[in-house]
Amino acid sequence: MYGSARSLMGMGEYRRAMKLFSEVFSDKDALPVERGDAALQLALIHRQFGNYQQAAEVAQAGEKIADESGQPKLRNDLYFFRGEFHHMQKNYPAALEVLTKMSETGYRVERLTGLIHLDSGRPKESAEQFERAELTAQDGQRSF
Repeated sequence: MYGSARSLMGMGEYRRAMKLFSEVFSDKDALPVERGDAALQLALIHRQFGNYQQAAEVAQAGEKIADESGQPKLRNDLYFFRGEFHHMQKNYPAALEVLTKMSETGYRVERLTGLIHLDSGRPKESAEQFERAELTAQDGQRSF
């Protein structure tokens, strides 16, 4: 079911994928890695459809799964999702706060931090972050 949901996402069939991801997420017998990623994918889909409260709730549930099952990459992906989410909502302090919790650094984190500074009216800090992002990308640490 999880694999089918991922395939549907790849084909742009978000509503159908959402149904399958919901089933995986709700299945307490599913592998934690699949349940956690299902939570992340559901959060992304809900955000895409403008269901912001549902996106935040399922992301928070995914964080709990990541913590309980020891999945640092998933935890970082969910923190990044929340950083993007707060940025989209123009809640810049919350976006920066959640990004500082990430154990990962790299292009995507530096770039988003630069965008947050830019959109919140801090061009000097923004330029510094974009320079760091560029250096990170040049060092081969570019991850999305």
